[in-house]
Amino acid sequence: MPPGYPPLYVVLFWITMLCARDRFFQRQDRPEEIVMLEYKVVEVSTVSEDILEEVLNEWTAKGWRYDGMQFAMRESSRRPSMAFVLFTRDADNKGDE
Repeated sequence: MPPGYPPLYVVLFWITMLCARDRFFQRQDRPEEIVMLEYKVVEVSTVSEDILEEVLNEWTAKGWRYDGMQFAMRESSRRPSMAFVLFTRDADNKGDE
């Protein structure tokens, strides 16, 4: 990554926070409506910017909303060995799987 840019995990953290904020305010508009969520967890064994971008674009195009990302670290390396990308959608909104 070029100098002066934040690390990828910082960018992903802020994306997660902004998505959570948007979901919170969307639900405040319709407090009487109960929305059941369906979750999707995508395991990524090769953690790189290109692969993560591909996973995010693929599943959001299928109607899933990005919910977060968790990294699995090895003690011997500072780079994550795996990532789990979390998505949600309304349970009654069945689309492509």
